[in-house]
Order: sequence, then C-alpha cells, then structure tokens
Amino acid sequence: MNKYRWFFFASPLVSLSPMTASAQTGGDSRVENFRTCLNAYAECNMTRLSADERQAVASAFSDNNLENCLASLSGCDGSLLSLEIKKEVECANHLRNLDNCLDSLTGCDQQKLTAQEQRLVSSAARDSNLQRFSRAMEAISFSSRVRCIRGFTTRVQLAT
Repeated sequence: MNKYRWFFFASPLVSLSPMTASAQTGGDSRVENFRTCLNAYAECNMTRLSADERQAVASAFSDNNLENCLASLSGCDGSLLSLEIKKEVECANHLRNLDNCLDSLTGCDQQKLTAQEQRLVSSAARDSNLQRFSRAMEAISFSSRVRCIRGFTTRVQLAT
C-alpha cells in the first residue's frame, strides 16, 4: 500500500523535472513565442519570429489598435492611423455620442452635436418624458386620474 502512495506522490514531481520541461518546451517554444507576440505580451521576442510571423504580428497589432480606436478605448494610438481611417474613427465617435445623447446617457456631450442633432435630442427627451408620463397615468386608477387632471387643469388656469 505504501508503494502505491509513493508512486502517486512522485509521478507529478517527475513531470516537473528540468529534463522533462525542456523536452516539452523545445518544439513548442517558437509557436508559443508567436502566440505571445500576437497577444502583445511583454514576453514576446520579435527576433525569434520569421518575416511572415512578424508581418502577422504587425497586422494583428494594427487591427487591435483600430478596434480600440473605434470603440474609444484607452489602447487607441491615433497616430498610427491613416487620415482616411481617422475620419472613420471620428465618425464612429460622433455617432456614439449622438446615440448616448438620444438615450440620455452620461457619456453624452451635446456641445459636439450639430444644431439639428441637438433639436433631435431635445425632441427625443420630450417624447421620452411624455411616454413615461403616459405609462404612469395608465397605472393610476380612473378616479385618481380624473382628480389629477382636474387639479392640473386648475393649476394651469391659475398660472395663466
């Protein structure tokens, strides 16, 4: 029984020995380095890559940078973009801002909107408020609604 316990305890230790580790990483180290470079990890060793692999890594980095710029993420380096792509990124950012304003989100900057877009946002906000008021009114019983409307009408008449 003790022999079996020793075997199960020692077998994982043998797989961690330096001789076994070098055999496992010898053939895969180049592939692993390529994956590391594709993921832009600091451990990447560009000198160990072939010309095709370096081109693939550069392309992956460029694609990742573009995705970051289109999504307004901090990993965006706008200086690496062409003028045409910069215009597309600016357009995407403008549309995102407009969408945020239409949805009344905190990421909205109305100063970056055109006059027409500002009117559209104001109209959408009024419509949204009216829809919320309508839903609230539907939730109130009929008699309460009549009292509410009479009181509102009276207040409006007094104010004018």
